Amino acid sequence: MKDKLFSKNYIRITLSAGLFYSASFMLGSVSAQHGLKLGGGNTIGGIVAGIFTFSAFFSRARWGVMADRRGKKFIYVAGRLVCISGAAFSFFSSSLMMLIFSRRLFGLGYSAVTTAGGAMVCDRVPEKNLPQAIAIYGATGVIAQALAPSAALWLYKISFPAVALAAALLTAGALFSVLTVKYDGGEALPEKTGFALFEKQALPRAQTIFFFAAAVSGIYAFIPIYTSENNGGSRGVFFMVSSAALLVLRLTNGLLCRKLGQGRVFAAGCGMLVLSFVVLAAFSGKIPFYIGALLYGSGGGIVHPIVNTAAVRDVAPSKRALATATFMMGQDLGGGIGSLSLGFVSQNFGYRPMFISAAGFAAVMGLLYARLLKNKD
Repeated sequence: MKDKLFSKNYIRITLSAGLFYSASFMLGSVSAQHGLKLGGGNTIGGIVAGIFTFSAFFSRARWGVMADRRGKKFIYVAGRLVCISGAAFSFFSSSLMMLIFSRRLFGLGYSAVTTAGGAMVCDRVPEKNLPQAIAIYGATGVIAQALAPSAALWLYKISFPAVALAAALLTAGALFSVLTVKYDGGEALPEKTGFALFEKQALPRAQTIFFFAAAVSGIYAFIPIYTSENNGGSRGVFFMVSSAALLVLRLTNGLLCRKLGQGRVFAAGCGMLVLSFVVLAAFSGKIPFYIGALLYGSGGGIVHPIVNTAAVRDVAPSKRALATATFMMGQDLGGGIGSLSLGFVSQNFGYRPMFISAAGFAAVMGLLYARLLKNKD
């Protein structure tokens, strides 16, 4: 029922998301590195990371409309099946082309799952609990981000197919969990409504999250490579520190916004995100490396939930999946362009210019928020 936050349906959706995000982070954290092993450079590593997000981006609008019309659970389940297929192709990836195809397929399924899943959460909880519900749902991804990369790196020492197999099993577990969710599909769009590329009301939020995703894409794709080449600290510890900070700030985000004001909290989060990249660029050694991780996680834990909640808060239930798709299209496109551009910068100019470029993306995000959202949210 929708009269309480922690209903059985909400718990099952959240558990399913945790398993699925674990699978996604496992494959994502080693795919670029595996691309290098197969004979590519950092630019190829960026392409391997970027093709995933571009695939998700170009299918978002279609998934959003289909979820609103045919049922969010139907699309949620379909996306899981596509992701299992992508993981299966990863298992047999013995060439760059096969690896890129498997990432493209997983990105297609990921787009369906995250578009429909976010909308299902909005439909299953009371309106007053929406910010908290989104924060907790998103926290599953944070926990997965903390644990999955380390597990993937350990399995990768055995083989890349071992990582792919683990991801496939986790996705299958996520599928089983969501099949138990009792869901009526919510309100549907009228049949006469034409196909829409985006939900207009969510578009400013999508523009903002574009630059957030562009900034953080370098962390996911290149921190494992950066640490292996520079010996400045443990990549596993980096992800654990950043994820712990991200989790704490996500769960306290609503309280901070009520106490201090959303504009001030966002500005602080943006500042910490920019500073994290500056620290990583300007200093070497383990202590600055982990300080950068702490700032990075704290900034991300503040920024993302604020923009995500704003994207769906005032949208009609019949358009929530499309609004979620619009928001995530900005995230997908930013991640894809960020991966490609930061991969190019790191290969041709080094990691410090890459981190400075990421700081620039984050700074632009802050300026966009100030101009487009401050007076509305």
